[in-house]
Amino acid sequence: MPSEPKYWPSGGQTPVPSITSAASAFVIEHSRLLDFDVFFSKGMIEKLDALRKSGATLSVDSPLVHNSLLLELVLTRTVDNFLCFLSDLLALIYKAKPEMLRSSENEKLDFVLQFSDMDQLRSAVA
Repeated sequence: MPSEPKYWPSGGQTPVPSITSAASAFVIEHSRLLDFDVFFSKGMIEKLDALRKSGATLSVDSPLVHNSLLLELVLTRTVDNFLCFLSDLLALIYKAKPEMLRSSENEKLDFVLQFSDMDQLRSAVA
């Protein structure tokens, strides 16, 4: 029985078959950051495990002392980039299908008239 392919998000090289073009673009644009996140996390965990097993203590000058902050920064940047991707994706969806924005809310006439065409108005509402 052949093994299942290992997809990119789980460390493999195979692209996810049902990924959208927008999600694919996000992965391509941010793959260096995501790869670094995995690489850095693995390296830090391995070093900390080796230190714990040897019984050594961390010196104040060791970069491992700042391990949690560095991991937090890398993870935060990754999550921020993904949230930007989701925001951009929703904006594209609402621009393509403005009927999804229907609600009982009203816009003031001065807001609507400040745009020179309908596309600008849709973008602002989205």
